[in-house]
Amino acid sequence: MTSFTSSSGIIRVEHEGSPEERVDIYSARSGENMLEGMPWLGHEEVRALREFFQHERDEELGRWRWPENPDYVVYSNPDEAFERMFGPNLDLVILRDSDGMTKGYVREEDQGGPPMDHRIGHMLAARAYFEAHPERKPWEAAAAGELWAFNTDPGTRETLWERDTSESRWHLPGQAKAVLGVHFTIVTGRKIWPEDAS
Repeated sequence: MTSFTSSSGIIRVEHEGSPEERVDIYSARSGENMLEGMPWLGHEEVRALREFFQHERDEELGRWRWPENPDYVVYSNPDEAFERMFGPNLDLVILRDSDGMTKGYVREEDQGGPPMDHRIGHMLAARAYFEAHPERKPWEAAAAGELWAFNTDPGTRETLWERDTSESRWHLPGQAKAVLGVHFTIVTGRKIWPEDAS
C-alpha cells in the first residue's frame, strides 16, 4: 500500500496495487473517506490524484520533485553523460520541467550564501534535496560490538562508545545501561575497533 499526502495537505491518497488495484482518497485532517457515497471527484480530489500519479512516476524513475516548487526535478544519480556536461564528482542534476533548463550540482559547491545567478531555483531545489536527504554518517551502519570515539553536542571531549547488540543504540563499553541519550548529537566520530582492513 502506498500512502501520499497532497501538497495542499488536505487530501491523502492511498493506493493498493494488487490483487485488485484500488485508490482511496481521505481527508488528511479527519481521516474521513472522501469518496464514500460520491459519484464524482471534485477539483481538490482530481488535483491530489494528479500529484499522486506524478509522485508515483517520479519514484519509478528515481527522481525527487521539490514539494515547494514541483517544477524542479532532482536526479540524484547522474550518469556519465551529465558528468561530461557539468564536470566530475557530480551529486545531482536539477531539471526545471517547464523549460528543460538543467544544472549540475556538487554538494560542496553550496557554501550556504544567497544564490547569485539566474538559476536560483536550481540552487534552492538542491538545498531542499540535501536537507530532505542528509548524508548518511559512517557510524549509522556500525555493527554490534564496534567501538567508536565520538565528539557530541553537548559535550566537550571525545568519548568511547560501543554499538549494542540491537544495532540501534550506543553504550559505554562494558556498561550496557549507560546509553548515549537522545539529547546528544554526534558531531564527529571515528571507528576504533575493529580496525578497517587496508
